[in-house]
Amino acid sequence: MSDGIREVAPVRMRVSDIKEAAYNPRTISAKMMEHLKASIAEHGLVLNLVVQKKADDGTENILIGGHQRLRAMRELCASRGWVQPSEAWATVLDVD
Repeated sequence: MSDGIREVAPVRMRVSDIKEAAYNPRTISAKMMEHLKASIAEHGLVLNLVVQKKADDGTENILIGGHQRLRAMRELCASRGWVQPSEAWATVLDVD
């Protein structure tokens, strides 16, 4: 793009390759988690997960956006007897 803004294309990632960040500060109430699960059941994962390509310690594929969505998806599949998705759309960023 001529305005200097770089586009980042989402990629399909194996969910098993994504590592949740231990420092995730966000939490949601049980009620909000149920709403999130209902939304995912109806619409799927509408927003991409956001993954850090490589952390300073060398760890790769750290989830930095979408912890609650990933947790909701896993819990929803487990509670309904659905197969856990093996892949999800992710935006992978090379950031600190």
